[in-house]
Amino acid sequence: MREALHAYIAELHDIQGGDEQDKSFMPRPSTGPKIQTEVVSLVGTTDGPQLSTIHCPESVFTTEGEPVFVEKSPMLGLHNRDWPSFWALGHLAAMSAEQPIDFRGFLDDVTEKAWRLAEGFRGTVGTDEKAALKMLPTNSLKKQSADTGFQSFAIGSISSKAAHQGRYKVSGPLPQWGAVAFSELSSKPKIALTPAGWSLLKIVRGLSPLPPNPRTVALEFFDYLKVHSPQDWWGFETTVREVSASPVRDELLAKMESARDWSTSIAASATQGYIARCREWGLVEPKLVAGSYQLTDFGKEILKNV
Repeated sequence: MREALHAYIAELHDIQGGDEQDKSFMPRPSTGPKIQTEVVSLVGTTDGPQLSTIHCPESVFTTEGEPVFVEKSPMLGLHNRDWPSFWALGHLAAMSAEQPIDFRGFLDDVTEKAWRLAEGFRGTVGTDEKAALKMLPTNSLKKQSADTGFQSFAIGSISSKAAHQGRYKVSGPLPQWGAVAFSELSSKPKIALTPAGWSLLKIVRGLSPLPPNPRTVALEFFDYLKVHSPQDWWGFETTVREVSASPVRDELLAKMESARDWSTSIAASATQGYIARCREWGLVEPKLVAGSYQLTDFGKEILKNV
């Protein structure tokens, strides 16, 4: 059992993303221009789902950072909601308005705020509480695991040593979306927004934590993924295409497994994540219909273009 568990964990971290994987590197270091604009933070208050505006820097520092290795692969199921990642990106924009900041310090700060945010949602959003809490740290009895899960699957992580042609491997939604860049990786890693990350934040600013997300925001986000994270967009379009046949769970898993030549465990993880995210973005009905997955009207509209 232990060997099987270790093999599964290794598979989660080492899944191959296709023939072009070795070419998946971020651009070489360069400092982007400071963009004069208002930062609207995606920070929830302890009073519930209301969004509040935090410190709004007059300019935002952006950079491409050091070259790193980012796998070309769709998101796995442990990332099953996008809003917490946008929320964390808003914090990063405010904290790194002038220069890159310490990555570890950022993780600690935003995780502590995520606990407070989750506590604020409890008892204040009615039947939407489960949706509002998804991906946020909530299990105080296993705080370290909850912290690590939130940081890894809502934000991202860096490998402990250089690999992959001397580059450090980074993973998680913010790096895979090309939204953040890293520097000083061999000593004390720092993080900042990329120009693409700033454009993403402007797309999703003010987004409610309660699904489904607005159609207009969804369309802009999907356009962003097509350019900056095509493998993640592949997960969305493949899920929409397969759900159009109204499959039951086992049928959908089989289709997803064959579409990517995944193992059964990886296919199950990815399918779970993309179904949840498609529901967050209003593409798939929130509940099974007669035991099968069904597209919403918006999902059917997206299907015409995939």
